Amino acid sequence: LQELPEKWKSLKKIAFTVKHEVAPLQSNEVSVIRRKCAWFEVKQHEFRERFRTEPIFRINVEEPYKLLDESNQAVAVMETDMKKLQDTADLFEVSFPEYKQLRQCRSDITLVKAVWDMVIFVKSSIEDWTKTPWKEINVEQMDMELRRFAKEMKMLEKEVRVWDVYAGLESIVKNLLTSLRAVNELQNSAVRERHWQQLMNTTGVRGRFGSCLSVSESVKKNQESY
Repeated sequence: LQELPEKWKSLKKIAFTVKHEVAPLQSNEVSVIRRKCAWFEVKQHEFRERFRTEPIFRINVEEPYKLLDESNQAVAVMETDMKKLQDTADLFEVSFPEYKQLRQCRSDITLVKAVWDMVIFVKSSIEDWTKTPWKEINVEQMDMELRRFAKEMKMLEKEVRVWDVYAGLESIVKNLLTSLRAVNELQNSAVRERHWQQLMNTTGVRGRFGSCLSVSESVKKNQESY
């Protein structure tokens, strides 16, 4: 125990000497890290600009989930590079930037995925609806479901509203709600044959009263003229 104080003093002297010797190397490494951080700042801004033009934000695309996966992987690669840089910066006690542009890309991936989930569900509902005979369509149930989705859409972050995919979904929901009102009227037993004749003349589709929803689909497509 009597030797411990002396050994401790010796270790401190060695540590001081080593620290003094590596100081130039450490200073050089700090400079390198700061340059890398500055370079990554530029890189993430360029990535953000490209990311904002990705097809995942447009409504008229095929295989949206495949595109989402590709975009997600691209963001993940950038995040991996950022994490490696951050670990090095922490090791040398270098202040690390927030890189907000890259973090916004990650947030956008989550948000646009939520929008596409809604798009796929609504389109799937429409496909089921167009296969259903007039008299079997549960207008009230579909109306409630669509209004629920419209409410959920409004609960999404405001930034999604500028995306084409969101505007497209909004248009689909509004048009389908309008179509459901038309279907509800046509289901009414008071609708006379002449009303059906007027419908067929307007849409250019031939069908008999109570026929399958190939007629209904045409009503949806031609509702404005009708």
